[in-house]
Amino acid sequence: MTDVALVSLMHDPEGRLFRAMGKHLPQLESLFAAHFLIASAGTRPEALGELSRLGVSWQRESGPGVGAARHQGVALARAAGYERILYCDSDRALHWIAHYPQELAALPDRVGNVDYLVIGRTPRAFASHPAVMRETEALANRVFGLRFGRDWDLCAAACGLSGRAADLIAQESRVVGFGTEGEWPALAIETGLTVAYTVADGLEYETADRFPEEVARAGGPAAWTAAQSASPDQWEMRLRLAADIARGCLR
Repeated sequence: MTDVALVSLMHDPEGRLFRAMGKHLPQLESLFAAHFLIASAGTRPEALGELSRLGVSWQRESGPGVGAARHQGVALARAAGYERILYCDSDRALHWIAHYPQELAALPDRVGNVDYLVIGRTPRAFASHPAVMRETEALANRVFGLRFGRDWDLCAAACGLSGRAADLIAQESRVVGFGTEGEWPALAIETGLTVAYTVADGLEYETADRFPEEVARAGGPAAWTAAQSASPDQWEMRLRLAADIARGCLR
């Protein structure tokens, strides 16, 4: 039995994760000693009811912002005494266990071997994302590379933490938004903690899982994914997220 705790953040305002939770949460949770899930304020009550039915330990987010919810989940795992923590957004974790279960099952053995494990996407997994994500996230990754000399993918919403790294984040992290994806590894490197990098195929683009009817109407996953980059509003939003991550890298 592993001694790694899973921390995840779920944002499900339309109740689109029901089917995936029922099918894959038991298998996902079987890989970990505990699961601490933080549900966003916008998550539908029906989704929360499904979590309770499945026996998941969850809390509502206590403060605004993705980063604040991530802090909350890591703090819960530390308060329960866990020295090894895997953080992964819940939609990504559900896709990962559904499509690459062996890859995910092998990951807990690597968590805690270094203080901070950045988990990025393989080139194939990165390429599966729409252009609006690839091109903007590449800019944030470039900022990190210029700052620390490491060509890493920071933007996959997954990382491994030792107790030391989790405590450092609790004490020093000031970011409450998506910038944690840049700030947390920057903190670990600047403080002299051990840091490593790995990549995963399971962190491919997972959003299409939740929109089967829309994907079918668009003519298939490739056409639907391409259409995600057609909106100028999406580009503006993704540029803001990438800027937040870049600022986190620079602290």
